[in-house]
Amino acid sequence: MSREKAHMEGRLDGMIFARDIVKKDGIEELEREIERRQAGGINVRLTEKEIKNMLDDMQKDMFEFVFDKCLILGVAILHDTFDFGLEEIKKYHEAMAEAQHYLETGEAEWEDFIQSIEEELQIKFEIRHYKKP
Repeated sequence: MSREKAHMEGRLDGMIFARDIVKKDGIEELEREIERRQAGGINVRLTEKEIKNMLDDMQKDMFEFVFDKCLILGVAILHDTFDFGLEEIKKYHEAMAEAQHYLETGEAEWEDFIQSIEEELQIKFEIRHYKKP
């Protein structure tokens, strides 16, 4: 592809991108998008809103992935080490689902669980490399 043709395709892509922003969110959003890109030297085909949504989805997927693995590991340990039967495992599973709901909805934070454990059991936990979003 010639350099000139690639340049024209890029311009057309930009015009279509701008049109889509205006149609969806209005001219003011396009102006904000232009200012953000000029300030940060950003040259991508995603709006800040799309990038944020994508990151939010990735964060939720990662949370669910880690939580599922913790649930599986917890069930295995409770059964193998402490001889938990089906009824105890069901209660554990329900409690984990409830805790997950609280974390996802913001009704509780990890710090709430850490503080409760420390107060009630005098066991200190720390989440390594944890940075609150």
